[in-house]
Amino acid sequence: MMDTTILKCNHIHKTYDGRDVLTDACLDMHRGEAVALVGENGCGKSTLLRVLCGVTSPDGGNVRALPDVRPAFIPDRFEKINMSVSRFLSHMLQLENAEPKTISCYAAMFSMSAHMETPLRFLSKGMLQKVAVIQALLAERDTFFGAEPLSGQDAVSQLNFADEIRLRKRNGMAVVMACHETFLIEMLADRVLQIKNGVLIDGTSYITKSARPRCVILAMPDEAKCDIAVLLNQAFPDAHPDINPCGQMVRIEADRAFGPALLSFLLSHNIRIVKYEEAS
Repeated sequence: MMDTTILKCNHIHKTYDGRDVLTDACLDMHRGEAVALVGENGCGKSTLLRVLCGVTSPDGGNVRALPDVRPAFIPDRFEKINMSVSRFLSHMLQLENAEPKTISCYAAMFSMSAHMETPLRFLSKGMLQKVAVIQALLAERDTFFGAEPLSGQDAVSQLNFADEIRLRKRNGMAVVMACHETFLIEMLADRVLQIKNGVLIDGTSYITKSARPRCVILAMPDEAKCDIAVLLNQAFPDAHPDINPCGQMVRIEADRAFGPALLSFLLSHNIRIVKYEEAS
């Protein structure tokens, strides 16, 4: 039987500020397979992704990939530089063996065509994440690493992203993503792994526990005064709210247990609540 392993990490150890983030993480990546990384905030998901794609060196252990393997990477934070989206992506395209029309195709796919001349530093979190996704998709790659790739994106862009990754999986690309969106895990993941106490374990039970009743809020922000995504992620880091723009409104979905607190918080910031509903 042919070995499909394209990358192996063995006994990865990584320390930040005197704290062991990863202690003994081991993972084999296989061609055409997608792995979903789950776990609490700060458990080491983004750190492991940076180690796997070579952005960060481990303090112990090693990562071994087949020769000439080319990775794509969506970081957990994308810099807000003073460069237009079009110019930035054109620079990235020059590093790839891709056709210029690639940019316009992905701009249309992720509803970015009207924002191509906007400097990155003026983009919202969701728009900035779309740029991060597009730059990672500009060329065919062997491995793909994404830290919360759907964060802040609208529903259509999320589905287009999932379809694109499924196509690339069929063509043999290996995928590792840190994510909490259950629908993305169901659509793409062949394995779910949880980082707990610095090691990788089966993440099925973590996903099952997180599949709790949900609440959905439609809110009308004053864009000149606040960024709902920033406010909620700072105030409710454990709620993992899914925040997506819907025209002039924002759709917020979270664990139903956080519903009353979310409503109270939004109202205290004078954000208009258009609709609230709960689902099992």
